[in-house]
Amino acid sequence: MNVTKVTVKGFANTYIIEGDEGAILIDTGLPGCEKAILDKCREKNISLQLIVITHGHFDHIGSAAALKRETGALVAVHTEDAQALRTGMSKMDRPVGLIAHLMPLLMRSVKTDPVEPDILIDEEMSLQEYGIDGRILLTPGHTSGSISVMLTSGEAFVGDLIMGGFFGKIRPRRPNLPPFEIGRDSIKNSVNYVLEQNPTVIYPSHGGPFAPQDVARWADSL
Repeated sequence: MNVTKVTVKGFANTYIIEGDEGAILIDTGLPGCEKAILDKCREKNISLQLIVITHGHFDHIGSAAALKRETGALVAVHTEDAQALRTGMSKMDRPVGLIAHLMPLLMRSVKTDPVEPDILIDEEMSLQEYGIDGRILLTPGHTSGSISVMLTSGEAFVGDLIMGGFFGKIRPRRPNLPPFEIGRDSIKNSVNYVLEQNPTVIYPSHGGPFAPQDVARWADSL
């Protein structure tokens, strides 16, 4: 499988995963990020079958409606975060740090087009149907509906379960807590679950990538 990272608007990572018989996109960035993703798909002659939304925050769902319209790809999200896609409104949980407390002010100027998800996830899901040798994991912690993608080749894509760089305030290759959480124990349990899958590399939506051993040391301190 081939992994192409497309960093949109300078801080959010989206990922195109190509298998032998299909391709998926993980997250869509802010509104207006569809052009960069579509340009990369055209450059590499990629046809997307599925868009996986790791959680329902504006910097992950922002271009989902446009990309679904342009590519015809199905949109998958956990049931707990589906309302964010339907309304275009992000629900923020318990803030962690100053940036998180300021986030509602930043969000006022962000207009996200709503989109109806095609696939509602409430249990682990194989991606074989979409040509990808991997599966979706349930990894709540950042939001109640946070999910991750684990490939059999060893790559793990964890959304904001683990954070690297964000607005240049955090070291991009050092694991950190996300700006919002539903509970510290949930984050730790989900991080440990990802590590139990024996990943070779962990890709977050901001900063990274991370070596599993670095994530394991960080998780021990939570």
